[in-house]
Amino acid sequence: MGCDIHMRVEYKKNGEDFWRTGEHYQKDTFYGGYEIVPVYSGRNYELFGLLAGVRGGMRPISLPRGIPDDATDDTKTDYLSWGNYAHSASWYDYEKLREYYEEKADMDAEDAMEDLMRLLEERLYSIPVWTSNGDKMRIIFWFDN
Repeated sequence: MGCDIHMRVEYKKNGEDFWRTGEHYQKDTFYGGYEIVPVYSGRNYELFGLLAGVRGGMRPISLPRGIPDDATDDTKTDYLSWGNYAHSASWYDYEKLREYYEEKADMDAEDAMEDLMRLLEERLYSIPVWTSNGDKMRIIFWFDN
């Protein structure tokens, strides 16, 4: 049995006090309606270890901090829907991840981290009217197994 990561993207426009969902949706051809297009859907244990110390035997950037109190209702609902299967929830501010990535260019999980940063930047610049002038983005994630 493997360990999967579930990752949500949230953003806050400059001057706003609340987070918005930064998710993309696609039509669900099997069940109907819409489903979230995950920002990261790979299985890379080195990256999991780097993000939260889950598998991979790596020292995490920081220990898991749980779901933020001010997470969007969509994120909280998704997380809670996993019940006891969800573990090691945490979050990172995009700027902090970028800073860490640039400082640790020779890290073991470099390829996986590079893929994650590329995917986050694609998501970042697809958010309507993104200015990066005081705007913020974060990822919130948890694992299941």
